[in-house]
Order: sequence, then structure tokens, then C-alpha cells
Amino acid sequence: MRGVRSTSTYLVFIALLSLLAATPGFGQEATATMGGIVKDPSGASIAGAAVTLTNSKTGISREARTGTDGAYLFTLVPIGTYSV
Repeated sequence: MRGVRSTSTYLVFIALLSLLAATPGFGQEATATMGGIVKDPSGASIAGAAVTLTNSKTGISREARTGTDGAYLFTLVPIGTYSV
């Protein structure tokens, strides 16, 4: 009987340890990152250009400026349909 009891105790201990070791998930947000490069008709990058990102459903917009290489980046953008 002693072997069965110690095995049961061991299994209960392992089960409790597994529950304690489980880490809760952090809040997840449905966001994305969007970026690009602004170029003129000849293909040259445009530095300092204003870029506006507008959510088509809500009308909420954000603005960014391009860097010296013409690149822009919007971070933490909620999932949706946008125009640039």
C-alpha cells in the first residue's frame, strides 16, 4: 500500500506544480505595423513628406513624417481598413 500512496502523492504534487508554473497570458491587442517609402515620379525618395493614415470605418487618422530616406512607419495600428 505504501507504494500506491506515495505514487498518488507524487502525481498530486506534479499536478499542483503544473498549475502553479502556468503563466497567465498577457492582454493581447489586435494591432499591426504599417510602413512604406514615399518616392517622386523619378523614383527618388522624398524626405520630410507628411503621410496620413485614415481608418475607413471610423475616420480616425494619424500622421507621420518620412525620414531622410523617405520611409515612414505607423505602429500599434488597430486592425481595420485604411487609406494612406
